[in-house]
Amino acid sequence: RTCCCLLVAVILGGLCQVYLNQKFAQSLECKPCRQDGEKATVVAEPVRVVHQPEGDGEQDPRPYYDLMIVIPAHAVADADRRIAQRNSWVRFLDESGRCSTCASIRTTKVLYVVGEEGTQKDREKLKAELAKYGDIAVIPGFSQTLYTQRARKTRLSVHVAVEQFSFGLLLKTDTDSYVFLDRFLKLVEREQMFWDPASDSGRSSYGGNFMGMSTLPVL
Repeated sequence: RTCCCLLVAVILGGLCQVYLNQKFAQSLECKPCRQDGEKATVVAEPVRVVHQPEGDGEQDPRPYYDLMIVIPAHAVADADRRIAQRNSWVRFLDESGRCSTCASIRTTKVLYVVGEEGTQKDREKLKAELAKYGDIAVIPGFSQTLYTQRARKTRLSVHVAVEQFSFGLLLKTDTDSYVFLDRFLKLVEREQMFWDPASDSGRSSYGGNFMGMSTLPVL
């Protein structure tokens, strides 16, 4: 099943970057960083599916969310930033993925994707964080020195999200960004960006300004 999905970056609360079709995202393989058949480790609490779109009769085993927010992160260097986000805009999401401050029934999942960085002590801390929050995926065989290999890390992060979850829209953002969920959900509803199972499509739009070089307006 093909979903029209969105890959967006939110930088300091502004909308920026490009969109991805999930069919293309499924082709983003991680052969350089893992063995055949090996999947990223995801520790996540059981989810209650609020809105599962009707398909062709086959039940997708992956948990479904209307909006998947993927945040590539460094396992060690971004620990405090992950906590800051959980204590700010992420805290408005309840256990089902509903936004408590948004006039929307859409469900949202936040997923931090990290590599195998750090010492054994760092890995023990990450393991404890995984057990507490259940919102992190670890890419086996991948590590980076601070913020190197950004493009590759983004590609692998999207691949992990497609492997582990089903969704109608994908937002890629960063650990130093604040996502105004109430504004964002209104925007994507207005622009009809969510995947429509009836037509197997969704509308893509461009929004943002790359380093002040774009003449296109922010949505």
